[in-house]
Amino acid sequence: MGKPLKDLLLERIRASGPITFAEFMQQALYHPEHGYYQRGVEIGKAGDFYTSPHVSAIFGRLIGKQLREMWEVMGRPERFTAIEMGAGYGFLARDVLDYADEDTGFLAALDYRIIEASERFRSLQKEQLGSCVSWLDSFDDSAAQNIEGCIFSNELVDSFAVHRVTEKGGQLLEIYVGEENGRLTENAGELSDIELLQYFQQIGIQLPQGIRTEVNLEMVSWIEMIARSLKRGFVLTIDYGFSSDELYSESRMGGTIRSYKDHQLMQNPLEEPGERDITAHVDFTGLSHFGQIGGLEVLGYTDQGHFLMGVGESEIAEALDKESGADLKAVKRRAAIMNLIHPATMGAPFKVLIQGKGVGRPELSGIKNARGWKL
Repeated sequence: MGKPLKDLLLERIRASGPITFAEFMQQALYHPEHGYYQRGVEIGKAGDFYTSPHVSAIFGRLIGKQLREMWEVMGRPERFTAIEMGAGYGFLARDVLDYADEDTGFLAALDYRIIEASERFRSLQKEQLGSCVSWLDSFDDSAAQNIEGCIFSNELVDSFAVHRVTEKGGQLLEIYVGEENGRLTENAGELSDIELLQYFQQIGIQLPQGIRTEVNLEMVSWIEMIARSLKRGFVLTIDYGFSSDELYSESRMGGTIRSYKDHQLMQNPLEEPGERDITAHVDFTGLSHFGQIGGLEVLGYTDQGHFLMGVGESEIAEALDKESGADLKAVKRRAAIMNLIHPATMGAPFKVLIQGKGVGRPELSGIKNARGWKL
């Protein structure tokens, strides 16, 4: 075991000067030895956070149902490729495949692939899924080109490394990570990349004076890459986030950077690098805008509760009825299902964006309850 990540970062700063928050976040989450996602992080009750597939298997089954409907919209092709990006423990893939197993036609057509950068998670996925799926390193793989099907992710984009910026007197400045008396500190300076300014210009946002917020340039290159790889089909993105009007408003003057440990929100994201999860809310306006440049049409935008109810209201009702008993296990399973759809828990904070390419404007079940939010 080498030096702690904090010491490595301090050495880097002392040698070359302050680093962007994006570089700090990238190292804190993905450093090959010390990164949060590389060191055996636990997800769920024993870890720092939950994801929807850990809450209830019905989440993955309803994703599977939506994928099946997409396959039908596309005319039931002999091969329907579903690429999941960042599959964690593999629970979502397991539950999607369990659903597909009940429909021999869809199962025969389904070509399930996972793009996973983490060797640890890939190993866990293989234990969970065996030979039911195939794995790719990135979209550079030839098997990730000319896709006909759906490329989807759940809680992936919020973990991309973001730049932090602030507006002062009509000027956009970048917030860097520096050092003071052995501590990691924040310092404002000139932009490291002109694309930070161009980002706001392209989505038509005038930042409120004094705001401190984030720009996810990695998201831009990510959706552009997906648009190039998708020949025909859908992109399904589920994540924490807002439209740009909400995200870059006076109600969020401090931005959305969050740091979690043991399910507790921590105050300073610079502390204990590599020991905590760090996230930032997704700008779904930016995601849709740069997707459209690449040929992805917005088909619908809603929250997770309305999406799941649209896809499987009867399945949810049946599952809740099945768990109507008063014993503790039934109560917990019923509460888990409600957590996925209730606006006070996971139903409203998580948003769902569906984009399409070469499929027209089908009335997918997941967006039939969309509330007409503007992007």
